Amino acid sequence: MNIRDRIEKALRRLTALKRPQDISVNDIARESGLSWPTVRRNVGGTEGIVHFIQETQGEDYHSEFVDKVVGPTDQTRARVLEAAFQVFTSLGVEGATMDRVAETAGMSVKAIAWHFDTKEDLALALMASRLDRESNRIAAEMAEALSAGTARDALRNFVRRQVEDTRSNLSWWRLDNELLVSTLSPRARAELQELEELFFQRTIGLAEGLVYDGHVNRDLNPQSLAFLLRLIALGLGRWIASGGATVEFERLAEDAAQLLWEGIAPRQDSPTARGADDPHPV
Repeated sequence: MNIRDRIEKALRRLTALKRPQDISVNDIARESGLSWPTVRRNVGGTEGIVHFIQETQGEDYHSEFVDKVVGPTDQTRARVLEAAFQVFTSLGVEGATMDRVAETAGMSVKAIAWHFDTKEDLALALMASRLDRESNRIAAEMAEALSAGTARDALRNFVRRQVEDTRSNLSWWRLDNELLVSTLSPRARAELQELEELFFQRTIGLAEGLVYDGHVNRDLNPQSLAFLLRLIALGLGRWIASGGATVEFERLAEDAAQLLWEGIAPRQDSPTARGADDPHPV
């Protein structure tokens, strides 16, 4: 049995127990008996795992996750979402209506309902789009910073760019804050939590790469590192969007990098890449 077959067999067992966005590279490595690097090379991160499942299991498996984040968005849907964003940010979640979204989009309510059944579905689709873009942005910026400097530089850049992103997208962050306290149905609240969990799983994938490649201490749990990065992003975003006290953010980026780096820096006696000590040989 080749490597791909072993991964496919492991995923068929795992998808019977977990949603695809909850399956990690470590889960597949343990289930297949392959090493973490081997699995990572063959399937990538969370999106790669979902695509692999689609490719190998076909119509036997379908996930709303694929529809919300991976699936294509046509021009009409994009037009509706753009109008919804304008309405939500001007009238608020509670004040927005499907009629107003339809009017702003220059469409009928019936045409809007073809794509989104309720106002809550519109809000969730907006947040899914936002989280997807933010996840891709953070991964790209982290990779760019690492290629030009050290992980400490990347950490400083992460804080600085998070501040810049929040300031240039205040409407998005204020919508996010409002959704947290708005009266959503139990279904919509659960789906919003699922989106946040998806974003966190993608952040774990980023953290796994940092740990494996030796950019940070290899004894760190990637999930803990991902939680720290997400905490920084959420804290900064919600602080700035809510009009928190003025902070010297350039100094904050430097101080945060220094404080955090003391805890996550690679140890002097720790190898920077997996080798003969890999606990999961192929």
